[in-house]
Amino acid sequence: MNNANGHHCAVKIGIIQGEQKHTASYPASRLKLGMTAVGFMTLASTAALISGFASSLHDLIRDTGMNDLMIFPAFALLFMSTMLMFDLAGGFILPRKFGIKPHTTPATYLKGVLTHGILLCLSILTIHLGGVLAGMAGSLLAILLLSCAAIAFQHPLACLVGSLTHAAAPPSCSADETQSPDSVCINSHDTSFSGSITGLPGNEKILLPLQWENTLGNTGMSVLDRRRQLIIKHGWRNRGLALAFIWVCASWILASLIAGFPDGTVTTTLNTVFCSSVFHFLGLLILPTPTRNMTIYVDRRMKEEPDQSDNFESWVQQFSDLTDGEKSRHPWIEKIFHPLPSVQSRLAGSPSPWAAWNATRTMLFLSIFTGGLLSRAVHCNVGRPDLWIIAPTD
Repeated sequence: MNNANGHHCAVKIGIIQGEQKHTASYPASRLKLGMTAVGFMTLASTAALISGFASSLHDLIRDTGMNDLMIFPAFALLFMSTMLMFDLAGGFILPRKFGIKPHTTPATYLKGVLTHGILLCLSILTIHLGGVLAGMAGSLLAILLLSCAAIAFQHPLACLVGSLTHAAAPPSCSADETQSPDSVCINSHDTSFSGSITGLPGNEKILLPLQWENTLGNTGMSVLDRRRQLIIKHGWRNRGLALAFIWVCASWILASLIAGFPDGTVTTTLNTVFCSSVFHFLGLLILPTPTRNMTIYVDRRMKEEPDQSDNFESWVQQFSDLTDGEKSRHPWIEKIFHPLPSVQSRLAGSPSPWAAWNATRTMLFLSIFTGGLLSRAVHCNVGRPDLWIIAPTD
């Protein structure tokens, strides 16, 4: 009887360990999907630029008797169709494979695709018209205005594209005297929604994910809120905004020099979009380093607080679990693909002066407003509309 019970326990332990191993590989599977989606869109942009795809699409638009400007909504529709297979995998198929609740619903996904596509189309049109009216200066002014509006209205845009809703803070949260008056609790269908800091500098708002309350508790949520207060106070977010904006503008300028923008034609504008997306890809390789460095630097500052040192390690582990993070990664995998460091890196890492908070994913967000094609193809948000405007961050 004891042997039978022992065998039964051993089988149960084996099953549990197998399930844990199965679940633990979900972040790695998402990384592979993101690499595939980003790689495909980057190669497709390069191929479209070399092959003269924009001219072919323009000829098709003209043959149907439509205005030349209709090339932009046609392109947005093509982009949405191309991303469909990756979205289905990231939002529905992969979660189901690993026994995780789908990250979105069909209705939310369709709404997100439509609104994201409209933002993309209108942004390209605005920059095109700026170039037609005032040359390169006009297009850069359009990018500046679009970027400022995007930062100012990031919160409502996230609600529009995803399923985010305002929520009253739970009694435990609202009772915390350290909570910022500019903090807002947000409900999301996607459990990896981390909230963020939104708004123009000087008018920031801290978004907190209400669904994390059950895991982090009142103390953990307070740590997250105080952390973001610290980031605002010391201007670390402004560093990330500046670096992201500079990268997006530099990408457009370099792409313009290569494609010949602005010459007043819609085909050249579209070619510039393709080319700038390749430079956004380079940003995905370079900007994770300063982003990770700032996370580690803020960690160091948080650990210096007398009431944080004892619970900090468990808080980092909980945060990592909530954002599909990992305990450890191969150094080169993390260096190239992950702006959020692993638990091991956060606990053992040393700060670096080359640091800018959330620069990578802010660049992806701002790239939407220059027609960037990678903003919702990365591993953290492919197929997850709640994370297309506000991707996971610390």
